[in-house]
Amino acid sequence: MGHSGGQAARSLRRPFALAALLLSSWFASSTAQYIALNCGGLTSAKNVNLPSYYGSVSYGLGPDYQGNNSYTASDGTQYLADAYYQGTSNHVTDYYDVPIANTKDPKLYQTERYGLDLYYEFNLPNGAYTVEMHFAECLYQQRGQRQFYILVQGVQVEDRFDIVAQAGAWNTALVKQYSATVTNSLLEIYMNSQVYEAQVCAIKVFPASASRDGSNPGSLLYPPPSQIRIDSGSSADAYYQGGTAAASPVATTGTTLPTYFQTYRTGANVVYYLNLPNGDYTVEFSFVEPQYSSAGQRKMDVYMQTVPVFRNLDIFANAKGQNVALVVAAAAHVPNGLLRIQFVATQGTVVISGINVYPLTSSTNTQVAINCGSPLDILAGTGVIYTTDTYFSGGTALVTQPYQVFLPYLNLWDDFLYVSARIGASVYTIPVPNGYYVVEFRLAEIEDKKAGERVFSIAVQGQQVYSAVDIVGLTGGVITPIILTAPAVVTSGVVTIRFSDNALINGLYVRPSIPTGPSLLQGPAAAPVLPFAPVPAPLSRFPSPAPAPAPAPKLAPRPAPVPAPAPAPNSGVLLAIDIGEPDANYTSTSMGMNFAADVTPCLVGGQNGTGVVPVGRPFCWSNSGDIEGGLYRVPANAPIANTTDATLYQTARYGGVGFSINLPNGFYNVTSYFAELDRTVVLGDRVFHIAYNGVVLAPNVDPLAAAGGALYTAIEPVVKKVTVTEGVLRIQLLPTLPPSKRPPFLSALSVRAA
Repeated sequence: MGHSGGQAARSLRRPFALAALLLSSWFASSTAQYIALNCGGLTSAKNVNLPSYYGSVSYGLGPDYQGNNSYTASDGTQYLADAYYQGTSNHVTDYYDVPIANTKDPKLYQTERYGLDLYYEFNLPNGAYTVEMHFAECLYQQRGQRQFYILVQGVQVEDRFDIVAQAGAWNTALVKQYSATVTNSLLEIYMNSQVYEAQVCAIKVFPASASRDGSNPGSLLYPPPSQIRIDSGSSADAYYQGGTAAASPVATTGTTLPTYFQTYRTGANVVYYLNLPNGDYTVEFSFVEPQYSSAGQRKMDVYMQTVPVFRNLDIFANAKGQNVALVVAAAAHVPNGLLRIQFVATQGTVVISGINVYPLTSSTNTQVAINCGSPLDILAGTGVIYTTDTYFSGGTALVTQPYQVFLPYLNLWDDFLYVSARIGASVYTIPVPNGYYVVEFRLAEIEDKKAGERVFSIAVQGQQVYSAVDIVGLTGGVITPIILTAPAVVTSGVVTIRFSDNALINGLYVRPSIPTGPSLLQGPAAAPVLPFAPVPAPLSRFPSPAPAPAPAPKLAPRPAPVPAPAPAPNSGVLLAIDIGEPDANYTSTSMGMNFAADVTPCLVGGQNGTGVVPVGRPFCWSNSGDIEGGLYRVPANAPIANTTDATLYQTARYGGVGFSINLPNGFYNVTSYFAELDRTVVLGDRVFHIAYNGVVLAPNVDPLAAAGGALYTAIEPVVKKVTVTEGVLRIQLLPTLPPSKRPPFLSALSVRAA
């Protein structure tokens, strides 16, 4: 739908003061304001009829998860049910029958949110705050069994945080407080696992001017506004990460609000986090091309809730000119109080002049989420419940390993959702009220397929929306998620989705949309906007590094995860791996090597404790089930002695670590790199063997002893000549007999032709 140059889009005719009034009423108060969450939530009792994995629990009717754990504490603090969260493979659990020591409020500690990483994003007035976090370890009894780090506003406040060690025992409440400053109305708390998974029971954020014990913190900052308008790049810009503010000296045409378009936020990657009541929303994006005088010089992708809504959006092409206003819109669903909007440059840089969010008036208030092929419900990390497979005919259910690990999609993924699928020709006939919808297709190849071996079509409401879906071809490998979308207009009470033979579908999500789908609201009709392009690129979770304040070291944000191809041969180097680094390749100028990111887990079925390399990948990692494994990661500015390549040693993988590497038969020199990162290790704690294709060639490796007892010190690499006779090199770290106190670990590998 297009509008002539001078006609303002529907929402832009609304008085701008309305949004400002809503925001001011949200933030304005004569008393101090606070926000508090009881994290995680309640689940139903174990059901013996459900499979044992994932705890045999269910999460309610859905599709939006209701934690039902709001709580008023003994000091009067009102803790809301969990909200404003996101993260990697994050879930909820409860310990409602466990007594909690050291607290007057045990219910506050009987639910938790846990995951590989967790983010909480709060919209708050600018100012100084105390961030209070509540923990209780109800799963592990011993120290060292769960450790993670915590960042507040990008500053690391905890490293190897161990709840049992600090609380003194399990099932014991622990309260920690940290200081934070909010300068753009956004406060972020980030937790990342080091041993097992990060977790938190409750969070309270209150003004630093309030009493330090948190009593009488003021009024609860709730509910959030249902309409938000952001004037990007202006002094009122808020809730963003990444990019810089800029302004054009040239007046914008085609709008009644030219000054609104003249300021903008620009950069390679910009993210906005908005706190909103749960529900369906129309989101309008205002753009203007301030620099280029022809099409094709600036393009961007726009994502909401990690789902692509506009692909390769070209402002000039759609506005048909420079300094001409362009407004596009799409629908979004908010299931947990948080709307995540991301702009990623695919050509040039991002330019965004404004965002306007308001309730979707045409919403049917109906969402349907299906965990395809699965016999049980799954709670996604966004707060959406994907229910047991239903409404289908045809096809076959496929369920793989319950705790499979998947490569990130936008650095956020739900491993629980992708372990099952419906394969083959099938039809889903889903009852919904008449109206306008978006259908999301959650896809990940979980069988051992190559590109081109599984190609299928998808039709919605009798119209083909994808003609040749090749999951591996789109993602570059197996167990790598991708999200596709398509519009649906329902006039007879059902949405019908048909998959051709050879299809695979892991999850379906049907949610309300605006009547025209993602569309052009203002500006001359021109080059088509492509809202349903099938190839989303991996994106960085962090839009740009932010400088860390001095008090504590900051973990530098990493670039986006990328498939790890073998580096180009250099001085005989065939492959080099930065182990434990899932985010970005590392180039060592001193060694002349490109160390590939460690992003590919093996498929089950390998020899000598390792696994099978997925099709299309040069290598993969695995962990022996006999030894608990995980990652070591220290701050990016942590010094590593005895090397000019500190980055290479700042991550490591520990446990029954194995690597499978596809290589032509022949002779190779394999180099292993080590630096002890665990401050609790003493001499003799960690001794292990390294086996190559089942033969131990490096016995009794003791990295700490080799470093003279020094931590954070690179040792002389271990180099072994190895023969490959079956097209694959298998490297396995093995414990000594009897095992030493700490498991084996490895920082990096390289392989050269001998």
